[in-house]
Amino acid sequence: MFKRLIILISVLFIGCGPSLISTGAKTVIKENEDEKTFSESWDDATIKLGIKEKYFSYDATLFTRIDVEVELGKVLLTGVVPYGDMRLEAVRLAWKQDGVNEVLNEISIDTGYGLA
Repeated sequence: MFKRLIILISVLFIGCGPSLISTGAKTVIKENEDEKTFSESWDDATIKLGIKEKYFSYDATLFTRIDVEVELGKVLLTGVVPYGDMRLEAVRLAWKQDGVNEVLNEISIDTGYGLA
């Protein structure tokens, strides 16, 4: 009985092995392409999540309409909001996040008249 269990587990791991190895290799290659260390990637993800959390706490509209991209502490904000004040608030909240070095504001304002 014990031998059968070991054989079954071995077969399962052999089947999963190549995919786990290739996934790990892709992650290492992707990290090398970005030329960022794991720590830098972690910091960027933390900054992005912090900003999105601030947006959600302030107004769900900011959370859903603004995309946040972070690269080595530089934040790019894109999207469309209905009011200029929301655009300014989005930038202000992004600057409040620890680790932010620069904020690039590419947020458009849609007044509802077809002009962005």
